Amino acid sequence: MFFVMPYILCFSLPFSVVLGLWLGGPFTFLTLFLGYFILPILDIFFGKKIYKGDLSKTKFSDSFFKFLTFAAFPIQIFVLFFCLIYISFFELTFIEYFGLVLSAGISSGAFGITAAHELIHQRKFERFLSRLILFTVSYPHFCIEHVHGHHINVATPQDPASAKYGQNVYSFFFSSLIGSFKSAWGIEKRRLLRKKIQIYSLKNIMIQDFFIQLLIIYIVFYFFSFYGLLFFILQSLISIFELEVINYIEHYGLNRKEISAGNYEKFSSKHSWNSNHIFSNYSLFNLPLHSDHHKYAGRRYFQLRHDRDSPQLPYGYSLMVIIALIPVLWKKIMDPVVIRFTE
Repeated sequence: MFFVMPYILCFSLPFSVVLGLWLGGPFTFLTLFLGYFILPILDIFFGKKIYKGDLSKTKFSDSFFKFLTFAAFPIQIFVLFFCLIYISFFELTFIEYFGLVLSAGISSGAFGITAAHELIHQRKFERFLSRLILFTVSYPHFCIEHVHGHHINVATPQDPASAKYGQNVYSFFFSSLIGSFKSAWGIEKRRLLRKKIQIYSLKNIMIQDFFIQLLIIYIVFYFFSFYGLLFFILQSLISIFELEVINYIEHYGLNRKEISAGNYEKFSSKHSWNSNHIFSNYSLFNLPLHSDHHKYAGRRYFQLRHDRDSPQLPYGYSLMVIIALIPVLWKKIMDPVVIRFTE
């Protein structure tokens, strides 16, 4: 049981959204403060550890590890519902509303999407939960593209979610946003053609997702008015941006060699940036152990291991996100690291 406890830290972000809103005033920025000030300091202070993928000692601990990801969906729903109710029944100042949008978006990205990412690689019911979570951030096509696109094409020009050397995060955001949607549509189109099913029909998961998302947006507007809808859309955009910044960090400047036209070397641990920083991993379901995740996508987060052959990020994820937002600083810090590793 002891081995499970640190991963409860994953729930600190959604908890901080609710607490910050309850306290009001500047506390609505609490999640921003926790995620991008406190966590980077903890990463620096406590440093790194070697993850051996042996955390699950008993059937009970194994079940509890899984329960943490299962719990992500109801918690994500509760947090957003609590925020929407609060917006509808209480008058917020502009600063409070702005802080709430930022905090909810950060939590939805770092907690909601990260949990969805973990679930998406598992069994049917878990994949279903993942899809439901992704509707709360208006990004359901991630279910298709991430598994059937990114994991196949990672670190090649065919992958919109792999950042090129020298590309800044803002350019990457738009190219990944558009490219990932196109990739998901292409994947679904090919699936339907193989099965000889009409592309423009409700058998198309992309079309299903569009109408479901539209229904969710309508429901939010109907019950929670314009400001509720605005909150939902803005927190979705922030969470999507946070996801894409993390995508940017995870594969920046790493490329698989082209063996022949359109064929690339097999993925290895050298094609994904890794981070062993303790608090980044405890707060993100071990997402920073990204090299091992790409090599063994079916491994659950508590089974992921440190890969000594993988390139290592100089800092934990929270601080790397901050650095990525300042392209000049990113170039100064990361470009030499990329060159040293790839030469």
